[in-house]
Formats: sequence, structure tokens, C-alpha cells
Amino acid sequence: MVVGIGELLWDVFPDGRRELGGAVANLAYHASLLGDRGVLASSVGRDANGNDLAGRLRELGVDGRYLQRAAGHPTGTVDVALHDGAPTYTIHEQVAFDHPRLDHAWRELAARTDAVTFGTLAQRTVDAAAVIGAFVAACPPHCVRLFDVNLRQHFWSAEVLDTSLEAATAVKLNDEELPLVAAALGLPAGDQPAMLAALLERYGLSVACLTRGARGCLLAGARAGGLGTPADGGGQPAATRSIVPCIAEQPGINVPVADTVGAGDAFAAALLYHALRGGDLQRTAAAANRYAAFVATRRGATPAVPEPVLHEARAAA
Repeated sequence: MVVGIGELLWDVFPDGRRELGGAVANLAYHASLLGDRGVLASSVGRDANGNDLAGRLRELGVDGRYLQRAAGHPTGTVDVALHDGAPTYTIHEQVAFDHPRLDHAWRELAARTDAVTFGTLAQRTVDAAAVIGAFVAACPPHCVRLFDVNLRQHFWSAEVLDTSLEAATAVKLNDEELPLVAAALGLPAGDQPAMLAALLERYGLSVACLTRGARGCLLAGARAGGLGTPADGGGQPAATRSIVPCIAEQPGINVPVADTVGAGDAFAAALLYHALRGGDLQRTAAAANRYAAFVATRRGATPAVPEPVLHEARAAA
């Protein structure tokens, strides 16, 4: 079972159309398509937008039974602007996903989770960060904990980055985010493989994943253990770790881009699919890269995906 915990919202595009949004919601959708049970843990308002989102989740085949309703707070919305297919976001504050509750249902869900993904946006309030942190901590030891960074506007801090990485077994970020994260955490500047290796070593991660848009992706993995298992169990002081990473690099795939909204979330879903099956680093990078490239050829983050594309994304496992 793959759980996305965090934001659920409507992405509102310049032409007026709405698409289900939120990185963890997108990931839960793609995890379900690939054959895992994708579950969303989030909160919407007691309003029409919240009702519509709950219905949209059902249409997409995402398990929304753990969707909470926040009294007194509207459902989240984001205004999306597109520039040559690349999105920029205006994210509205004090919405329902800022006010989750670690209730009995969420505790029970955490105990049965095989992989969980979480990011920075849904941790922009102290209370929400505490709930997400407690959920991740309550997951079983074997659980793959993917911190999908997703820096948005001013909704992140060095403290949230550090705490999230300490809780994670894997991290995914893009090439614009990597130097920002390294600087915020006081990691040494260097080339991309060196900065990924520094993240692996400091936080005892199993894999650090860098998406590079049209330039493909770069994965740095610890040599010991599979993709889903930290090399040394995590949580040890940095001085006790010594990691020589293996590197998997995939070039970009030339596709007609409709927009890149959700492509990184599709990448993360394919990554988790293979991590849960002990996937090889190089083949995992290739599969996730291809799957994300396909999603970029479609509008929105949750397009229909033909079975041959899904089969190719699964094949390396």
C-alpha cells in the first residue's frame, strides 16, 4: 500500500479548467495505475470544492476513505500559470490541508503502510508538520519513506527539510531545488552527484533522486541494500556513516510536451513501485524517466495512461 500524506487541492488553469492537484494526490493516482494500492491521507473543506474532489478521487480509482473534512477551512486551490509548458503556482493559504488530524483511522493506516510520500508544502504550518511527522514515524520499519521535496513559494524552511530528511529513507528533488536544499542544510557545494552523495551520507538514505526535466534524471544509491532500505538503517550520526554511492543516469526523452504538471509525481510513483520490489537502480531510473516523459505529453497531472505505457513502466521490476 502506497500512501500520500499532505495536500489535496484543485489546480486552476488559465483557461478555467480544474484538475485534481497536490503532489501526493497525483502520486497516489499513478501508484494505483501501476498496480499498487494508492491511498490519500489529506483534508478538504466542508464545501462544494471538497465534495467535487472526493468525487474526482473515486473516478480516478484513488482510495479516499482517509480523506478528512476540516470545518471552518476551505478546500485548497492553486492558480497555475504555464510558460512554455512549465508551471508556476500561486498557492492559497489557510485551507483544509493545513489542518489535518492524526485520528484513529490515520494511525491504523500508518501501521499498514508499505510506502509513504510527503513533502514540504503540506508542512507549512507547525501543527500540520507535527501530524505528518507523527504519521511517518508510526509506519512500520520496512516502510519506504520518500521525502518528495517540492519547494513552493516561501512554504519551506531548513528546519522542515532537516526534520523530513531525518525521517526519510529516500529523497526526490529537481535540479533547481538541489542547490537550494544543499545551501539551506549547510552541505558542501559541488556537482550534482556530489550533492546527492552528501544527502545520502548525512541522512543515511537508500537513494537520492534528481529529476532534470528535459535532461532526464540522476539517481544516487547506497551500495548496500535495495532501493527501499537505508544503507545503515538511518538515524545514525553522520560520522558513523561512510557511503560510496552508485550512480544511475538517464538522458532526457524528446517528447512533445503538453505541460509538465505532475510529471515528477509520476516519476515518484514509478520509483516507489520498483523500490517496493527491490528494483535495480539503473532500470528503475529508466522506467521512472520514461513514465514521467509520457505524462508530460498529456495535459494535467492525472491523465489516462495506456496499458502498454504502464506495462513498460512496470517491466523492470
